[in-house]
Amino acid sequence: MSQQMRNILFATTLAIVTAAATTHAGPCKNPGAECATTASCCRGLLCVNSNPPGKRPKGICLSPTTTSTTTTSSTTSTVTTTTMPCVPDHSTCNVCGPTTDNCGQQFFCAVGCDCEMHCVNGDVFGFQGDDCQDCSMECFFQCGGECDHVLFDGVPCDPN
Repeated sequence: MSQQMRNILFATTLAIVTAAATTHAGPCKNPGAECATTASCCRGLLCVNSNPPGKRPKGICLSPTTTSTTTTSSTTSTVTTTTMPCVPDHSTCNVCGPTTDNCGQQFFCAVGCDCEMHCVNGDVFGFQGDDCQDCSMECFFQCGGECDHVLFDGVPCDPN
């Protein structure tokens, strides 16, 4: 086999291997992105999910939290501890309105909020719903398929 043929064979093999590697490698996931494993997160991030094992469909890419403690005695030492970031758990949401999650962050709990449903014929119905879709479906049934508009916790629902 000639040197030129070896070079062509080597270049072709290299191109195939490189193309295969780049078609399978995707960009890493940034903080806050949904992930299945830590390997899919960008360097230094962890894929975290607060659900118990067996119930983890997806997690979130988050940075670990690092804290430092300095102790002074006859010598000075620094201990660094890496802890998992707090993963918000909104499963205890049971009242309509602003509330605080297990991480101390405020969020809007939309369970049992008031829906105001207006039919085309002028009838108005009240309903306790969990979101605009829930209220809009109830409006469709209450108004016989002729729902004019829906308010969810006083805010108009997007008709789309």
